[in-house]
Formats: sequence, C-alpha cells, structure tokens
Amino acid sequence: MSRNLPNLPVSLYRFSYLAGEDLHLPADPREFWHGVFGLRLREIACVLPGIECRACLLLHHCAYSHLFSGPCPPDAELMRRYDTIPVPHAFQIDGTYPATLRANATLAVSMALVGDANDQLPLVIQTMAAAGQGGLGKGRGRAWLQDVTQILPDGTPPHPVATKGRLLTMLPPQAPPTPPIPDAIRLVFLSPYKPSGQPAGGTSLGHLLMAIVRRISLLQYFYTGVRLEAPFPELKAASEGVRVLGQTLRHQDASRQGKRLDTGGLLGHIDLDLTGIEPLWPYLHLGQWLNVGKKASMGYGRYGLTLPSRGTQTYKQAA
Repeated sequence: MSRNLPNLPVSLYRFSYLAGEDLHLPADPREFWHGVFGLRLREIACVLPGIECRACLLLHHCAYSHLFSGPCPPDAELMRRYDTIPVPHAFQIDGTYPATLRANATLAVSMALVGDANDQLPLVIQTMAAAGQGGLGKGRGRAWLQDVTQILPDGTPPHPVATKGRLLTMLPPQAPPTPPIPDAIRLVFLSPYKPSGQPAGGTSLGHLLMAIVRRISLLQYFYTGVRLEAPFPELKAASEGVRVLGQTLRHQDASRQGKRLDTGGLLGHIDLDLTGIEPLWPYLHLGQWLNVGKKASMGYGRYGLTLPSRGTQTYKQAA
C-alpha cells in the first residue's frame, strides 16, 4: 500500500444489552455513553487511582489514556504544540432512545476502533459490560451485555466476538476497500455535525472535507505508527473546487426545560459532483467509520454516503 494513500485498519463493534430494570436514558445518548465508557474504563484500567492523570508516571503507558484521554506522546512528530491527540474510538449511535426502556427491552450501541486500539478489545468489552452492570441513566437501571458483534468494512458477515459471558476470537481489523469513484455522491449526516475551527462566514465545504483528511491522517499516524505522506496541498485545492449539486443542510438546536444544550449541529445532506476530485475520494469514503468535527469520538459528525439517484444504496456495511 502506498504511503500516499490512507491505510487505517478499522473495525466496528456492536454491543447488545438486555435491560434488567426500567431504564431512563437521555433522548440524545451520545455524550451519555461516552461519559459512562470513560468512567468505567478508568475504574478498571487505572493502577494508580487518586493521582491526577497529567501527573501520573504511567500517563503514556496506560490503557485509559491510550483509549480515552489521548495525551500527546512526548516524541510525537505531529501535534507537538497540543496537549491531546484524537482518540482511537468513535461511538456510532443510531437515532434517539425512548424516554423509558422497560425491563427486558433490548438496546444497542456501536463503537469503531482504529489501528492498535483493536488490541484492547477485551478491555473495551469488559468496560462496556461494567457500564451496564453499574446502572445507566436516571435511577441507574441495570442492563446486561448479551453479545458483541464485530463488523468489518469489507462486507464480511457480522462476526460474534463475545456472547453469553464468553470471549471469542476477533477478526483482524481492515482498512476499508475504496470502491470506484462515482460521478456524484450524497453525503448524509446521521448525527449532528459540529464544525471544529470553522472560519468566519458560515459552513465551508472545503473546511469539512479537509477536516476529514486531517482526522484520518492523525489517527493513522498515532495508532498505526505510519505517517501519511499525502499531497496535502493538492487535496486542499481539490476540496475547494468541489461543486455542490444540491443540499438540505440545516442547524438543529437542542434544548431541554428551556435550556439550550450543546448537542445540536448540522443535519441534512449535500450532493457533490466528484468530477476532478478523485484524490479526495478515499478519505471521503473512509471517514464514514470515523465521524468528523467536534466531539467526533462521542458520535457527533457521523455521516454516510449514498448515490443521489439511489437513496438506499450505501458504500459501507450497515452498523
């Protein structure tokens, strides 16, 4: 594989639960699941509890910091002026939950892991099981992790990696194979997109596309050890030349009890003419597994690609 093209192994894991009691979960579960995952992961993985992470001698040798808090390695060639780096997980959550899930109801949440974070899958499964057992939402209703299914980006049938308390063999994560580029594509936001570092003057398509490129580049470098040597000036020029065929983007605000919440963002779709921007296509396709923008690891900025004339045909394995 050329170092000029992205080569980022990724795998999606679907965690399925059975509610042991009535569950009262937030309508928008993204930040909720991310917070519960981080809390339980630290409880399980931290060997020096009571010490602030930044002061810990094990900061760069800790599963919690590797998976969740993302301190910048001291020998990093990229992001040296930053304290943190993108983390190697991305929640992918469909829709919203009802106000109450009754006992014996089922619920599921998916998480993508990239690169060497897949080596920590047993710990991730243990953490997600503990999240349910420790209680979820208002009232801390318990839920029992029933099984975990691995979904690879090449269309391989879903593969069980844990069931009935037993850990099974996982398949190696894969870099998503890039299909032939179509003439046009529809980018559909499946969760609110929160632009990061957006220039003044509104949403920029070029900014969005380069945010996808940068995210892939950084995740590949920090979690595979291989620096992407892509022609970034060429990619930037291509991103600024993309022609929009149509769009329905709108900003969705979120509020509860009269208070504005930081869970809104852009929703809708953009139809793009891909003529002449072939270098961007591998990044646009791969980004479906990674999300984009602020709080991408929580599940914001998740998008899918369809053909504009065939709204049901997608370019990735359904989660």
